[in-house]
Amino acid sequence: MHINDTSCCAVQEIAELREYGSAKEAMLGFYNSNAGCVGTFYIFTGVIKSSERYDGPVDSYKYGPNFEAYIRKYRLGTVMRSPSRINKNNGIHTVVVWVWTPNERALERWYNKVIRREG
Repeated sequence: MHINDTSCCAVQEIAELREYGSAKEAMLGFYNSNAGCVGTFYIFTGVIKSSERYDGPVDSYKYGPNFEAYIRKYRLGTVMRSPSRINKNNGIHTVVVWVWTPNERALERWYNKVIRREG
């Protein structure tokens, strides 16, 4: 998981979320990257549809909404979703930005209950 700094020290970006096979794997990547040092706010983005044909996996545009749903399911903090917009850099992707305020205690509980139990 890549966590990028922004020009504001209170906000970091979760990058390359689409590279994970599931929201659970992405959350574990986040947890392992930030254990003991969770920041204040994180943003993540997701393409939710494209005006061009895409021959990738059927759920290629679900990584952002799936990560949001996973955060909500396990109550891992507060997450807010922006309205969707066409990406003006390429004109073909409809994108969303999420802002997440992680709950560190909930992340620890999630790790102990979900990950260690399976492990």
